[in-house]
Amino acid sequence: KLAQRIEQGIGRAIRGVSDYCVVIIIGTDISAFFSENAKRGYLSNEAQRQIKIGEELAEELKKEGPALKAIENLIQNVLDRDPGWKAYYKYAMSDVDIKPINKAFINRMILERDAELCYQKRQPRQAVSIIQKIIDEVKDHEKELGWYLQLKAIYEYSVDRQRSLDTQLSAFKTNPRLFRPPEGIQYTKMTRDGISRAQRISNYIRSKEGYTHLILEIENILEKISFKVPSDTFEEGIDELGHILGFNTDRPEKNDGCGPDNLWQIDDTHYWIIECKNGVTAQRGISKSEAGQMNTSIGWFEGKYENFENIPIIIHPSNKFKEDAFSTKQLYSLQPEKLELLKNNIRDFYKSISGVPFTTISPEGIQSMIKEYSLDSESMKKTLLSRVSK
Repeated sequence: KLAQRIEQGIGRAIRGVSDYCVVIIIGTDISAFFSENAKRGYLSNEAQRQIKIGEELAEELKKEGPALKAIENLIQNVLDRDPGWKAYYKYAMSDVDIKPINKAFINRMILERDAELCYQKRQPRQAVSIIQKIIDEVKDHEKELGWYLQLKAIYEYSVDRQRSLDTQLSAFKTNPRLFRPPEGIQYTKMTRDGISRAQRISNYIRSKEGYTHLILEIENILEKISFKVPSDTFEEGIDELGHILGFNTDRPEKNDGCGPDNLWQIDDTHYWIIECKNGVTAQRGISKSEAGQMNTSIGWFEGKYENFENIPIIIHPSNKFKEDAFSTKQLYSLQPEKLELLKNNIRDFYKSISGVPFTTISPEGIQSMIKEYSLDSESMKKTLLSRVSK
C-alpha cells in the first residue's frame, strides 16, 4: 500500500509532457521504506531511478555547505529549467528498463474478476471453483491466502452457510485483520520459545540491511508512540516497541476481540498487561470506566494465563484515580514523560551500535547493553512505572 501511495504521489505531481516539478519526500516511514532494497522492488523502475537520483544529489549537496541553501539552489535550477539540469536528468533516466509484466499476477486478477462476475450472475458454485484456483496458487503467502479464503467464504454463503463459516474461520486464523467469524475462535496464548531477549534483539538487528535502515525503522516505530496519534496507530507502536525490546508481544483486543490493548511477555513467567489511553490529553485522574476496563483485562489474563504473574499498566497522563474509580489489583501508570524516557533509552541503545558490523553482534554483548541503557525489566519497572493511588 505504501508503495502504491508513493507511486501515486509522484505521478500526480505532473500531468503532461511539458510539466515539471520537484517532489520532496518527508517522513520516517517513507525513509525506512526506501532504505530497504527489497521493498523498493515494489516500485516501478522509473520511480526507483528517480529516488536513486535524489539520493545521489543529496550526497553531493552535503559538500556544498548549509543543506537548506543547497536544496533551495537545486530547486531553483529545476524551476528555471536550467539546461545543465535538464541534460543530467534526461541522461540519468535514458536507460531505465521497463519492468517486465508479471503474467502470473495478471492471470490471478483475471481469475478474481471472473469469479466476481460469476457471483454477480448468481453462479456461486462456479465462483467458488474459480477462486479455489487462486487459493491453490497463494497457499504459501498468508496475507493473500487469508484474503482469498474470505472471498471464497462470501461466495459459499448462499450455497452452504456452515461451510462458509468454516472457510471464514480459516481465513481469520490465517490473517486476524479479516472479518471475525461469529464463533469458533479460541485465543492462542503466548508460550515459552526458549529464545532470550538478547537473542531476539540480535536476530532483529541482523535481519536489517544496514545501520541506516535499522535506525529509520526504529524512528518510524517511536513516532507512532505519541499521545497525538490515533489509538490503533499508538497500540501498533506499543506492540512494535515490545518487539524491538526483545519481548514476545500480542494485541489481544485487536486480534481476539477481548483482553488488553497490548500484552508483553517479559520472561517465562511474567507479563505486562497494557491498556493505552493516549487519547486522554487533560491532566485528569483515571476514570471509573478506564479502571473498569483495566479490571476486565486483568480478569481476562488470569483466565487465559493461570499461574503466571502480571503487572497491569495503564498509559495515561495521570497516576491518580478519580474518586469513584478503583482497581482489583495494584495498578501502575506509564505517564507521557516516562514514555519519552523509554523512547530515548531505546533510541540511544540502537544508536550505540553505529559502526559495529552486524555479524559481530552477539547476545552476550546485547545483554550488557540492555543493562547499560536501563532496559532490563527491573530497571524499566523502577524508572518508568508509578503506582496508581487515590
